[in-house]
Amino acid sequence: MATYITLSNLTDTGRKTLKERPERLQEVHKIRPKGYREITPGPVWAHIQPPLTFEPGTPVPDATRQIYDRLNAPHQRVLEEGPEAGRWDYSGRG
Repeated sequence: MATYITLSNLTDTGRKTLKERPERLQEVHKIRPKGYREITPGPVWAHIQPPLTFEPGTPVPDATRQIYDRLNAPHQRVLEEGPEAGRWDYSGRG
């Protein structure tokens, strides 16, 4: 049997309700907006990268740029070279 993970933001009350009445999740599915599409299973890749640390006092815009650059680099490699290029230890083709 396949396992599916749903990511949701719940209030404290919502978490309590879902824990006490898990069938509520099925009820929620019935009231989705018109045109809502079901999530379908598909391949997923997760690429774990080395930790990113910041010097104390790093301005938020600088930290944001570093995070963006660090995440975007493997993404661009994956687009150009395939899923294996997202690995932190990837050294290029050849």
